[in-house]
Amino acid sequence: MVGLAGDTVACCADERLSVNGKPITEPYITPGFEGLFAFSAKVPEGAIFVEGDNRGNSDDSRFGGPVRLSGVVGVVVATGTVVTPKPLTRSPRSRTRVCRERRTPTGV
Repeated sequence: MVGLAGDTVACCADERLSVNGKPITEPYITPGFEGLFAFSAKVPEGAIFVEGDNRGNSDDSRFGGPVRLSGVVGVVVATGTVVTPKPLTRSPRSRTRVCRERRTPTGV
């Protein structure tokens, strides 16, 4: 999500996206897939402007317009930089428990 109600989202001042006339830094953009082309959109009340991180292959608000908040299903659970998780390792002390279904003999 790059724009809220009342914001003007535009491209391409210095080959960067701008919100309300201020260029923004987007380190999450897939390199080589910026999908830059000129546009300008004012986000209406009750809507947000969304763009994918793989801009060259994203069907986002640049094409379909702002998204009505009533159509948003997910919620933000975290913000910040992308974190690459480390693979999980099994602790030597961990044990696997197997849960077996308890069955009653037929006819009892």
